[in-house]
Amino acid sequence: ELKDFIRSENARNNRTLTEDVRKANNERMAAIEHSLDVATTTNNTLAKRLTAVEERAQRAESDFSMCVKRISELEHELDQMQQRELKDWLLFSGPAIPRLSQANRREDASRLLSAMLQRFMGFDMDVQQVAELHREERIISVRYSTSVAGSDRYLLLRNKTKLRGSGLYVREKLTPVRQQLFNQLMQLKREQKIATVFTRDGTVFAVVDQRTRPRPVRSDAALERLIGEVGADRQTGPPDRQTPRSGGGSETARQ
Repeated sequence: ELKDFIRSENARNNRTLTEDVRKANNERMAAIEHSLDVATTTNNTLAKRLTAVEERAQRAESDFSMCVKRISELEHELDQMQQRELKDWLLFSGPAIPRLSQANRREDASRLLSAMLQRFMGFDMDVQQVAELHREERIISVRYSTSVAGSDRYLLLRNKTKLRGSGLYVREKLTPVRQQLFNQLMQLKREQKIATVFTRDGTVFAVVDQRTRPRPVRSDAALERLIGEVGADRQTGPPDRQTPRSGGGSETARQ
């Protein structure tokens, strides 16, 4: 009887323990499932938010690219407008122009320029075509009333080669953007990476060597492409370059 009682108690205790373990396991599983549900919901929410953030970032990047493009277009339009305003100007410079001093500060710059043009290139300047003239040290800026074919401005640019060796140079007046491009190209010329640089009607041109035609350089991107091509060409060992003759009316590299 005692053995039967002990077996009965053990069986009852085992059933109770099993039920307690099963109940505890069920509670743990329910807690884990709840936690997984919360984690899944949170993850889905975060995923949706991340997607929304990525979409906003893409839209912002697209808007930024459009703004950069538009700004570039506006800067180009502004530069063109400014250059059109400078189309009637010429700049005369060089050591042939005496420095300003107390003795010549009140000189007639128009008469001085006229005398130099007559002396160095046999050119008779029509003072009636001079709309505006400014003297700054060794630079004389002149705005002409016209720049059509046959005008003084037109003829001076197309016959400027007669000034070689005189110490008097003539060049077009450029916007700051174009002048910077011109200066950088001049540095390439000094480094003998290109043959020459000149301007025509306000556009900057570069001539790489005698094998190539003048190419317009209107932007930093165009300048970078030219520098890349010149660098690659130098690595292949191109033949010695000779400076070709620039076409009529071109702005030579000596400015």
